[in-house]
Order: sequence, then C-alpha cells, then structure tokens
Amino acid sequence: MSDHLIDDAHLTKTQEWFAKCQEVIAGGESSYARLIGTRPIVMEKGEGAHFWDVDGNRYTDWCIGYGPMIFGHRPKFIVDAIVEQITERGMLYTFPHELDYEVGRKIVQAVPGIDQIRFANSGSEATQAAIRLARGYTGKDKILKWEGSYNGFLDCHAFSHVPALEAAGSEKYPRTLPSLAGIPKVVEETVIVGCFNDLDSVATLIERHAHELAAVLAEPILADAGIIPPQPGFLEGLRKLCDEYGVLLIFDEVITGFRVALGGAQERYGVIPDITCVAKAVGGGTPGAAAFGARKDIMDVETCNLVLHGGTY
Repeated sequence: MSDHLIDDAHLTKTQEWFAKCQEVIAGGESSYARLIGTRPIVMEKGEGAHFWDVDGNRYTDWCIGYGPMIFGHRPKFIVDAIVEQITERGMLYTFPHELDYEVGRKIVQAVPGIDQIRFANSGSEATQAAIRLARGYTGKDKILKWEGSYNGFLDCHAFSHVPALEAAGSEKYPRTLPSLAGIPKVVEETVIVGCFNDLDSVATLIERHAHELAAVLAEPILADAGIIPPQPGFLEGLRKLCDEYGVLLIFDEVITGFRVALGGAQERYGVIPDITCVAKAVGGGTPGAAAFGARKDIMDVETCNLVLHGGTY
C-alpha cells in the first residue's frame, strides 16, 4: 500500500496527531469503519491515486474513500466545478435549483428503473428512505435483506453485516442479528435475513412472509462480503418472486451504481427493481451525493406527502 514499509519511526507525527484527535473525538475517528487497528494513519493531503500522511509518507490509495472517488483525489474538473458553484452561485438554498433538474435528469436517463428521484445525504439515508417508501406504498412493515450485506448504519437495516459465526444460525436461513448496539428489539422484528444466491431459501422466506413483507432490500452484487456476483438466474428469479407475491424489490446500488455499468447492476444484468438507491460515485468524493428513485407510481407516494422525507441539506 505504500512505497516502503512503514514502522513507528516513520509515524511520529501520526501518533501525536491521533492522540490529539482522541482528546476531542470519541475513539479519535467519527466512523468505526475508519478505526483500523489501534492507530489509524493521520492523513494530510491527496492527489490522483495517492495520499500523504502528516509524516510525509506516500501511499497508493486502494480505498478511494470507500468507493466514491473513482477519479482520484482532487481531479481538476471536479475542483473547478466546486469552486465555480461556491464563488458564483452559492452553497445552500431553501428552494429548487436548476442543478436539481440537471443532476436528476442525468440519473433518470442513466438508471433503467428510475422515473423520478429524491436526493439524499448519504447511502444510509437513501436506503432508509427507500425502505420507508416501500412501507408506505405497500402498507406492510417487514423487509428482507442479505446476510453479509452492508446497507447502512441506521436502525432499519443495520443487521447481520458481519455476524459472529456461532450466533449466525443456519447458512440458508440466517438469524437476524443487530450489527450495532442500541437497536431496539421491536426494530429487529421488522427485518428478515436471507441467503444471497440461494433462490430456493429466499423463495421460502418470501412466500412465508408475503403478507407482511414490504420489500426485499438487495445488493445485486454482495459488496462487503467479498464482491460476490449473482449466480445466473438469481436476480431474475428474485424479480419473479417479488412480482408473484406483491413484494417490492429495492436494489441498493450505492456500490454498484455507475460502476459495473452506467446504469448500474440493473443495466448489466437486465433485471429492473422497483426502487433504486445510489450514492458514492454520484458525487465523485463530495459529501451529500446520494439519491433514491423508482417508478413514477411509487414516487407519487412521496409527492402526496404520505411518506416523510426531508432535511436541511
């Protein structure tokens, strides 16, 4: 990952800066995912495919911000666009803006399953809003998600991401296990966990819970579990099951969107979901770049204000 082996002798400033961070930030870092080991490296700057820590060590960045920065650090055309927006147009409005249309139109044109969108601040927020939309549209409460799938850190979907093997249950019918402390038991009861790529067991779960199942929240490619692609026929079978039992199909394309194809995994595999979530690559490394969208008849629930979605940003 670096140009030479980094030892403590080359990380003196990192140790000092991380100690300072720990004084004011719980754990020294605001995201548990970035707390790597006992002493994360404290960065100073990035450019292209590399970044530098506060000690001047250069690293090749294989993480690219956990996915968004497909153009690398500080690409000139993105920096120029940000500077122009801030200096010539401003930063925050409480009214619609022409960029809402321009960016929204690009997403709608690119992603086959989206007729209309709503913007969000993060992938976690987009998937949470998609779940709420599905519940409002169907009048049902439960969702089915994959074991090993990360769909965000919010209560509604933070389950069975990296479950302990001794507690996970059977391979085909995993237990629903909170990924984090502090999630109420009543929320746990709204989540069913299934086995990615096992269509038979998923069919059993959908059939068993169809009367209370609002949606299947599906990563079309299981990302955090090792970039596991769908087996031939799995997504097609899942689409057919959802149609048969009146369950909405949500594709979490936060990782796959605009990557495996311009229109995401749904374009690559030819399987169109009812609701789609996108983020990360949408903003090229800028924060607050996420969206969820669906067929117009589903998004009409939003415009009728039957389902609440909003916020300052």
